[in-house]
Amino acid sequence: MKTIFTIYGLFFYHISLIGLGLYIRFGWGNYALWKFSSIWLDVSLFGLAGGSVYCLRGLYLHYCVEKDWDNVWFIWHLARPFVSTVCGVVSLVFVKAGLLLFGGASIEMQNHYGVYALAFIAGLNVDNFVKKIELIFKEAVGIEQTRTSGEE
Repeated sequence: MKTIFTIYGLFFYHISLIGLGLYIRFGWGNYALWKFSSIWLDVSLFGLAGGSVYCLRGLYLHYCVEKDWDNVWFIWHLARPFVSTVCGVVSLVFVKAGLLLFGGASIEMQNHYGVYALAFIAGLNVDNFVKKIELIFKEAVGIEQTRTSGEE
């Protein structure tokens, strides 16, 4: 019985994070926390949404489909959206630096949809995003990849 409360609690936690992100960005009626549009805020919220969607998929997959849910993942579910938020912001840093897209070429951002998609994907798939960043730095600077990237 304790597991079902954990699952429902995490489900509402992730839905609430997405809802809070939408509220922060767009407000409710005439009231908004931020009245300006900032690409930095937007990519952080897209990263947050990507991480929360990934966690919701994990809840569904492991509890409903595979039936192998373990409460040891509780802390991971609490922290993952915030790690994803940071990855969303970092993705914009690398795009602005010209290191992530187009082989290091400098780009002009005509619209931000590509950056938003990249931030969402960075939040959705943190592990592969970190591997890609480490690979870029290995090629550019010569640093070795960490054990986190799976290269031992």
